[in-house]
Amino acid sequence: MQKSRAVIVALGALFLGIGAVFVADGLLVSAAAVILKSRGDFALGVITALFFTGAISCMLFAPRIIATLGFVRSYSLFSALFALVCLAHTLSSNLVLWGILRFFVGFCYYSLVLIAESWLNARAKESIRSRVLSFYEIVFYVCFGIGTVIMGLNFSIDALFLIAASFIILGQIPLALTSTRTPKLASQPTRRLPDVFSLAPLALATSVVAGLLMNGFFTMAAAFVLSVGGSVADASLFIVCGMCGGAFAHTICGSFSDKFGRKYAIILFGLVALAGCVVLFFGALFAGAVVLGFGIFVMYSLALARANDVVGDPSKCVEVGRTLLFAYLIGSIASPLLISGFLHVFGGNGYVFFNVLFLVCLLIFALFQKFVPKHLRREFRRHGGKSLVYTEN
Repeated sequence: MQKSRAVIVALGALFLGIGAVFVADGLLVSAAAVILKSRGDFALGVITALFFTGAISCMLFAPRIIATLGFVRSYSLFSALFALVCLAHTLSSNLVLWGILRFFVGFCYYSLVLIAESWLNARAKESIRSRVLSFYEIVFYVCFGIGTVIMGLNFSIDALFLIAASFIILGQIPLALTSTRTPKLASQPTRRLPDVFSLAPLALATSVVAGLLMNGFFTMAAAFVLSVGGSVADASLFIVCGMCGGAFAHTICGSFSDKFGRKYAIILFGLVALAGCVVLFFGALFAGAVVLGFGIFVMYSLALARANDVVGDPSKCVEVGRTLLFAYLIGSIASPLLISGFLHVFGGNGYVFFNVLFLVCLLIFALFQKFVPKHLRREFRRHGGKSLVYTEN
């Protein structure tokens, strides 16, 4: 019987490599809002949205490259491109150039995530896959948090990009030295998007809102903190507090939703997120970040679980999961554009109003959706919203 600890140890080089990439991602994503805030809210929103446009492009084109070159060579290729794109930010402060570079940052980063997750997915059997994925999520939260903390140490702009590129290059070393056998890339599912709204409307709506709120937090929370008079160090701590709240929520979300249903779990965590918005409105930044993170960072997991409860045909689950991921990324693209508009119109509290608007819409919609009996529900699996491969199936 395959044990999760043995698989994790065997894939230690992969976890070290992708962990270094997560550090770079945490630094690049959180620092973008700080660096671009002075250039205007609209520029910040557009350039940040291009990051997730690159992510969608990765879903379409990267699998062909990986299938041609294999895992290790593809990882080296995308890591090298990722590092070069990071360093290219130091050549000019031109916004058009930065927009192009952010697109390729998204493409390269999510290509590396796709390689890592495909590798994990192939090596871990179904019986232990959830535990391996849980460890993978721990690596993400810890390493992304480290990158955010580095952002708050008041390095110069050029130094931030140099540090990010250094971590990306460091991520290549463990895999270059490993002798672990690499699996073949699994065949890619059809790109046809099923009519998920008619099958699982609450799941689709929750996926879009999860993309809006979760990646709105990652990409624009620093801009919000700066808008209300906080420092760069405050912005860094704010993001870390939100991630701590989200990590804690994942420890109880599964058991609660398995017992009471995904609909009521979505409503409960949505209400908690609303409470976090109230706390933020009254100026308690760090406490509000914890409560808000507790509410929003489980939304995508609940969307996947709801879809798999409602979709009766197991053969459709992968296609539905891909569609929900696409909806999640569409929300991710829209979030910086919308938040930048809210910040421009309402000032610092625009970020709070943005969250309140979409949470209220989701809660009202959820109230009128059907309840799925316990005997029809499938087992809950955690999903942080960063995955391109792992879906509930």
